[in-house]
Amino acid sequence: MTEGNEQAATEGKPAAAANPNAVDITPNQDGGVLKEIIKPGTGDETPGESCTCSVHYTGKLLDGTEFDSSRLRGKFEFTLGTGHVIKAWDIGIRTMKAGEVAILTCQPEYAYGKQGSPPKIPADATLIFEVELLEWKLEDVSVDRDETVLRSVITPGELYTNPKEGGTVKVHLKGTCDGRVFEERDVEFVLGEGETVGVVQGIEDGLLKFKKNEKSRLRIAPSKAFGAEGHADLGIPPNATVDYEVTLKAFENTKEAWEMETNEKIEQAEISKGKGTDFLKASAWTLQTNHLAYVGTYMGLVEHEDNLQGEQKERRDAVMLALQLNMALCHLKMDDPIEAIRACDKALDIDPRSEKGFFRRGLAHFATKEYAQAQKDFEEVLKIDANNKAARNQLSICTVKLKQQLERERQMYKHIFSRMAAQADKNSPPSATKEPGAEDPLEPGVWNRSDENNQEPANPEESKTATEAEKTTPQTESVPTEAVPTASS
Repeated sequence: MTEGNEQAATEGKPAAAANPNAVDITPNQDGGVLKEIIKPGTGDETPGESCTCSVHYTGKLLDGTEFDSSRLRGKFEFTLGTGHVIKAWDIGIRTMKAGEVAILTCQPEYAYGKQGSPPKIPADATLIFEVELLEWKLEDVSVDRDETVLRSVITPGELYTNPKEGGTVKVHLKGTCDGRVFEERDVEFVLGEGETVGVVQGIEDGLLKFKKNEKSRLRIAPSKAFGAEGHADLGIPPNATVDYEVTLKAFENTKEAWEMETNEKIEQAEISKGKGTDFLKASAWTLQTNHLAYVGTYMGLVEHEDNLQGEQKERRDAVMLALQLNMALCHLKMDDPIEAIRACDKALDIDPRSEKGFFRRGLAHFATKEYAQAQKDFEEVLKIDANNKAARNQLSICTVKLKQQLERERQMYKHIFSRMAAQADKNSPPSATKEPGAEDPLEPGVWNRSDENNQEPANPEESKTATEAEKTTPQTESVPTEAVPTASS
């Protein structure tokens, strides 16, 4: 709640009505909404525009006729400042604290006016509401909708446009932590690059929802503020939630793609490339992470310009190559080798002899343990520059890793085949036992051989014994060592 609202609720103009305890809380002090506190609330904060409020209420006409109540059907929820409720409620509930019960006397122009709300509310009716503010929640304006950045609008903004990533904003900031002001200043910066001027991520996320001249309070979780480290110079302890009162004084967005000529698109992409390179040199990975989305916008501006020729094509290809290589490096630093490989692939589509493209893709393949692919990439680097020591060193490491990998595979397959052989022996049926008077069974491998020689064995039991010996002879001696290379190749 604003200070002005608090004063209106507690120090406003006494109502010229039957109830001497009611105060006029309308901005114009015209008596349109009178408020009497029946039960004080708790805390110091009140909801602002865009906050979600939960209330119980009972509505009556001046003669005491009840026309509506939430008590029997359950609490009522709505968002302040969005036109979901009558004007008197938007004004009155902003002055209430959690748990507060108040009487709001609403003149027709702040309620249902000359039309009324038939059949229960006649035209030009003055309404009396008893309202209990059960709870209220700040609006979630975080990018990921995870409640890390919450907003309460103090002063609504103008027009319908919002700042966009890459646009320049001028803001006034007032930061508080546990009720203590730790900074207050005016600052101008490019959205997505706030870290360069000490602006926390939560403010940048929130500003994407602001309108010109809007003033809002942002409650920012540690992950979008000063994190686990805090900020000793500002007196911010570790893992602290902070509040910022932010006023968007002005902003200027960059042109949309469809508004740009080809040369403008290329120039913007070149500017974006330069900024990204500066962030990489400074190892500002958070900034570079934000910058990647911004870079993607300008890459989209130029990568589909297929009809370019001469200098324009050369400039387009140069900036596209640099942007993809920067993206690859950033993804490597952020432990995202899959995206790094994709960026390198695109870079190599532009320049098939890109030394950095092969080298960074080799690093990415190495990170995914694709050592054979990494080896090929580093070999390509050496074809381009035989004196590249970093590539030669990585190639040596790949060779060692490949040998270790092959040995692990050899041992794995050896173990698998040994287990298979052991299982086969275990599942082999025992030799048939001849019963008295029964004919000898036709045993595969015994009678077949006899048939081939056109003679019967002298003693069936001897043949059976020989067959059993063959069955118990280890079948794995020649498999592990000879079969492994074939299986692993």
